[in-house]
Amino acid sequence: MLDDDDFGLEDIAGLEAAAEEMEQEERLNQTVTVFNCPPTQTTSSPVFKQPPPPQRGGAEVVRAREEQERLKKLHMKAQGEASFLRTELGKQAKEIESERISKRKLEAEMKSKLESDRKMKDLEISAVKTEKLFLVQEMHQLKEKLKQMESEVKKEGGGGTPRSRKVLGPIKVERNEFPTEKEFQEKKFKTCQTDADTQTAKAGRRKCRLRRNMTSGTVMVQTFCRVSQAPDEVKATVLQQTSQTGISRVVGRTVSQLTAEINTSLPMAPSLTQLATLQTLVSSCQSILSPQDRTAVTETCSNLISLMIKSSTCSLLSSTLSLLTVVWSSSLQDQDITAYILTLLSELIRKVKTLSDHLSPSLLSSIFSLVSLVSMDPVQVNLLCKQSQDCFLSSISLVLHMSLAKEQEVQLAACKGLVAWLLACSGARHSVSWIENTCRWCTGDIVRALTLTTQGQVKWQVDSTGRKQDKQLVELLRDCVTALARLQDNMRSKEGEETEWIKAVEVAASVQRKYIWTVEQLLKVDMGELAAVRLHNLTMETDMGTEGEKIEAMDT
Repeated sequence: MLDDDDFGLEDIAGLEAAAEEMEQEERLNQTVTVFNCPPTQTTSSPVFKQPPPPQRGGAEVVRAREEQERLKKLHMKAQGEASFLRTELGKQAKEIESERISKRKLEAEMKSKLESDRKMKDLEISAVKTEKLFLVQEMHQLKEKLKQMESEVKKEGGGGTPRSRKVLGPIKVERNEFPTEKEFQEKKFKTCQTDADTQTAKAGRRKCRLRRNMTSGTVMVQTFCRVSQAPDEVKATVLQQTSQTGISRVVGRTVSQLTAEINTSLPMAPSLTQLATLQTLVSSCQSILSPQDRTAVTETCSNLISLMIKSSTCSLLSSTLSLLTVVWSSSLQDQDITAYILTLLSELIRKVKTLSDHLSPSLLSSIFSLVSLVSMDPVQVNLLCKQSQDCFLSSISLVLHMSLAKEQEVQLAACKGLVAWLLACSGARHSVSWIENTCRWCTGDIVRALTLTTQGQVKWQVDSTGRKQDKQLVELLRDCVTALARLQDNMRSKEGEETEWIKAVEVAASVQRKYIWTVEQLLKVDMGELAAVRLHNLTMETDMGTEGEKIEAMDT
C-alpha cells in the first residue's frame, strides 16, 4: 500500500522504484489504477470492488413468492372458468338451435294439421250444403204435389169433402152436413170405384239410388273390420269414429299398441294372428298411416328378423316379409334403415340352416316383392349390389339354388318371382348394375340362376308331355326367354360379339350343358315368332354329336 503518495511530476521516480519493489514481492493479484488527479486526492486502496447488492429480508422474499403463486393460481382459475363458460355457451347454443328446429317442425306440423282440418271442415260443409239442396228440392216437389192435389179436389167439386174446404184446412161442422137416416133410405148414393197402384204392384225402375255418404277413411275401417281377425274391442273402437281425424288417430294408436305388444313379448315369438291383424290394418288403411307408424312397423319387423337369426327358426319369416312389403309399398324408409333390413335378411339366409325347410311360394313371393320395391327406387337400388363379390344379390342366388331341390310348386314360384323381378328391372328408367352388366359378379350369378330355374320348368314340361299343355307354364317360359334375351343384349359388345355371355354360361360345365339342353327343348315349344327369333340368338354352337346329346339328356 502507498500511504499519502502525491502523484505529482516530482515523485515519478519514486513510483517507479516502488513498482519494482512490488514486482519483487510478487504481488501479482493487485492492480493499481493511477489517475491524473489533483495532488490533494489520495487512494486508500488500489483494488476496485463491485458494490454488494442490496440485501432484502427473508420475509419479503417469501411474501413475493406467495404473491407470485397466488397470481398464477388466479390466472389458471380464470382460464378454467373461461373454458368452462365457453363449453356451456356452446351447449346452450346447441340447445337453442335444437329447440328452434323442433319449434319449426312443430309449427309445420300444426300448419299441416290445421290445413287438413280446414279441408275436412270444407268437405263437411259442402256435404251439408249438398244435403240441404236435396232437402229444399224435395220440399219444393212436395209443395207442387200438394198444390196439384188441391187443384184436383177443386175440379171434382167437393166429391169427398164438404163444399170447397181445403184439404189440410180445419174442418168446420155445419148444419145438414151429414145425411140423416131418412136420406139414406130415400136416396142412393153412387160410389165410383177406380183402380190404383199399391205397394204390392210392380214398381218402376229407379232413376237414382240413395246411398249413405261415407268418407274414404270410413270405407277403409269397414274393410279392415270385415276381413280382419282382430278382437271385437279393437273393431268397436275403430268403427265408433265418425270424422277423418278421429279415424287417423285411432288407427295410429292401434298400430302403436300392436307393435308394442309384439316388441314387449320378445324373445317370445308373436302369434300369426297378431301379425295378420297388423298386416290387415296396414294394408286397409294405407293412405292414412303416418310416417311414424310406418317406422314403428319396420322396427318391429327388424326385431323379428333378429330374433329369427338368434333362435335359428324361420317360421315367421314369410309373415314378417309380407308385412314389411305392405309397409314399404307406398314409400321406402330412409337409406340406412333399408340397408340394415337387407343386411339382417342376408345374414339370415346365409346362417340359418333351417331356411330351406320353410321355403314356400308365399315366402319366395314376399322376398322378390321386397327386392322389387328396392330395385325400383333410383336412390336405394345400389343397396342391393355393391359391385363386389359380397352383396345382397348373392343371397338371392343362394335362395334360388335352395328352391331347385324342392317340389314343383316352390320351383314354379321361384321362377315366376325371378322373371317378374328381372323384367321389371329391365324396364326401369334408372341404371341397374346387374341388368346392364356393370357388376359382372351379380350379372353372372343372375344369368346362371335364371338358366337353372328355366331348365327346371322345361324339364317339368318335358316330363308331362302326355298331359294337356299348361298355358300358364308356356307363358312363363316365354317370359324366361324374354329375360334371357334382354340380359344377352345388354352383355353383347359393340362389335356384336357374345364373349361376355359365353363366359357367364361357361363358368360351370353343368350350367353350360343345362343351358344348351334348355334352349334346344324350348325350340320345340310353340311360343310365337318373336320367341323363336330370340331362342335362335340364344342358341350356342357345340361340336357334340348324338352321343353328347344323349349324355346331356341323362345329366339333365
